[in-house]
Amino acid sequence: MAEAKKRVVVVGGGMSAKHTAESLLKKNKALEVTIIQACKFQEWPLAMPAVLVDPKRHKEALAPNPSSFQAKGIQYLYGPVTFVDPSKKTVTYKSDKGDEVVTYDALVLATGFSMPFIYPKPGCTLQERQDEVQQVASSVSEAKSVAIVGGGVVGAEVAAMVKTKYPTKSVTILSRSKVLELYGDKLQPKMQAQLEKMGIKVVVGDCSAAPKDVTLQAGEVKVGDQTVNYDVLFPIYSAGPNTSFVSHLAGCTDERGLVKVNEYLQSTQYPEIFAVGVGNQKMAYVGVAKLQPMWDLAGKNIVSFLGGKAMAVYKEAMPGTTHPPALLLGTGPNAYGFFDFAMLPVGAKVAAAVASVAFRFAPRLAAGSAATPAAAATAAEAPPAAARRSACSRFPGSSAASTSPA
Repeated sequence: MAEAKKRVVVVGGGMSAKHTAESLLKKNKALEVTIIQACKFQEWPLAMPAVLVDPKRHKEALAPNPSSFQAKGIQYLYGPVTFVDPSKKTVTYKSDKGDEVVTYDALVLATGFSMPFIYPKPGCTLQERQDEVQQVASSVSEAKSVAIVGGGVVGAEVAAMVKTKYPTKSVTILSRSKVLELYGDKLQPKMQAQLEKMGIKVVVGDCSAAPKDVTLQAGEVKVGDQTVNYDVLFPIYSAGPNTSFVSHLAGCTDERGLVKVNEYLQSTQYPEIFAVGVGNQKMAYVGVAKLQPMWDLAGKNIVSFLGGKAMAVYKEAMPGTTHPPALLLGTGPNAYGFFDFAMLPVGAKVAAAVASVAFRFAPRLAAGSAATPAAAATAAEAPPAAARRSACSRFPGSSAASTSPA
C-alpha cells in the first residue's frame, strides 16, 4: 500500500505564501501543497499610495481572476483562517459555504501584516474592495485637510502622494517619534526637511488617541499639546501581523503577535508550524530583499522536517541593509526621490557609482560627494525632474521594499 502524501498548508495570499509553496514543490514534487488565501483576488500593496490619488489605476494593481495568479500544482482555498488546532493538525477557514476544516502535516504562516487601506480586509470580495477604494479616493479628493498617522516609509509615501497630487490640501503626518526614523541620524533630518519643503507638516508626539481605522468624517485629534483637525484620516502603520487565529495557542506568539520561532523558522512550541515574514527572528525591516531567502529556506526546512532530516539555520539576508535603499516621495513635477547606496552590497555600490556617472538621467549625489565608488556609500537625491523619470519605470509610489507583500 502506497504511503499517503504529506500535506503542507500555507496560510497567506501574498508573495511569501506563493513562493514558499513553490519552494516546497521544487524541493519535493510528491508533497500535497495547499494555500489558504483570505481574498479571492490579489492586489499589489506597494501601489496603493498611488491608487489613493488616482483610483482609475486600481485595475493595474489588481489580479481579479484566480487563474491569473495561481501557481501550478498547488491547491487554492479561499477564505480567512479562523482557528488552528495543533493537537488535531487542522486549520479552520471561513469559505463561501461556511466553516471548513483542512488537515496538515506541516503548516506555514505567511500572512503578512495588517495596515488599513493599504491591504484589503481579510475575506472581503473584489467588489467590496473596489467600492472601498473608490469611496476613500473620492473622500481624499474632496477633503481640504488630510492627516496620516504613522511616520514610517508608507506613511511618508501616502502623505507625499496626496500633497503632490493636491498641492492646496493641508497634509499632516502624526508620528509618535521622528518621521522616517529607520533611516538614521544622517538621512532622517534631510528626509524630514524635504517633506516639510513639500508643504507637509510633521507633528511628533503621543498619537494613541487617533482613530485606528480610516476615518472619512471630519474630526480632530490631540497629539501632545497640539490639536490637529482633519477631513480625512489614515492610520498608515503596521497594525501587527495577521496571526490572531493562533493567539489562543499557549506560547505561540509574542506580545506583538509575531510567531516565536527557532533558528529554523520553526515554532518553538509547535514543531509542525513554520513562519515566513511573521516570525520573531532577527530582521531589520520586512521587505522583499529580506523575505526572498526566507521563502527558500522554509521550503527546504519543511521538506527536511517531514523527512526526519537535519534542517538549515536561518541567517538574515543582507544584514547590512537596515532600511529600504530607495524612497520615492510623491508623483508629478514636485516628486522627490532618495537612494541610499550604503544599503547595497559592495558590488552593487560600485556598479551604482559607475552608472551614476555614465547614465545622464541618474540622480545627482548628495552635495559634497564625488561620483566615485567610495562616494557610492553615501546617499543620493533625485531632484524633481530625475524623480519623474525614475517614476516612469515603475508604478509611482512603490518604493522597492516599503511594505511587506507577504
